[in-house]
Amino acid sequence: MNKKILIILFGILSMHLKTLELEKMSVFSSTNENFYATITLSTEDQIRIQQISLENSKQSLVGNDNLIDVTLLKKEIKEINGRTSIVLSSENIISNNRYDFRIVVNHNGRSINSRYFGFVPETQKRMTRIVKQPVNDLSSCLNLEDPQARLDCYDRSLSRPAQDKKITNQVVKNKEIELDEEDLFGKRGSDLEEVIAKTQKIQIPNQLTTTITLVKRYAPDKYILTLSNGQKWRVLDATRKGFFKVDQSVSITKGILGSYNLNLANQNRKLKVKREK
Repeated sequence: MNKKILIILFGILSMHLKTLELEKMSVFSSTNENFYATITLSTEDQIRIQQISLENSKQSLVGNDNLIDVTLLKKEIKEINGRTSIVLSSENIISNNRYDFRIVVNHNGRSINSRYFGFVPETQKRMTRIVKQPVNDLSSCLNLEDPQARLDCYDRSLSRPAQDKKITNQVVKNKEIELDEEDLFGKRGSDLEEVIAKTQKIQIPNQLTTTITLVKRYAPDKYILTLSNGQKWRVLDATRKGFFKVDQSVSITKGILGSYNLNLANQNRKLKVKREK
């Protein structure tokens, strides 16, 4: 009986431990404006404002100069988009552009706390009215596992402008024009997809005719041919020594199931080949 009671009590305690969690903070205001930020609460319980307290960090991670004194901020509990949120706001305009504090929520006999630090975005003058996008606290970026997502989060938190992609696109466009159609011939699978991704204006040829510039043996009676266009092809079928010669004309055609066949000039024999480079 005692074991059952302990299990029940442990289950109830576990449920309480999962009922409250402080999530990321979003800052909606800019410098020289009334401060306004929200912290989302993950909870199904009712939270009263008396359970919440704010503490300035003694050693700030964003510098001790120009910090907002969060103890002067007004605290409210509101439902925002169906979620319980803590709203922090100021009655007066605040010019400070940094914050570093800890929020403490006393709930069900235990204390939940989380630290938030970051920057308030600078005021930007615009001629037209726009809808402001919130800026997340820097501490929320630390929880992101993906490096690029974490970097993007830092950029948004620091209000860095998005990079202009026009130059990058122009470079890619120029590369598309410079691609050689013959360079696609013989490539398969991911190698072919990678090249095609760079351009959609090139049609892959069905046949390649060129000459041999170098013959190198890689196994008994098997050779790798370097062609005049710089490509290297591995001959999969065995051939006698001296069968291939420099300056010899060859023709490579597509076979079935992604294979390729090599023909020497004035010969009817087809040899299976695979492109190396």
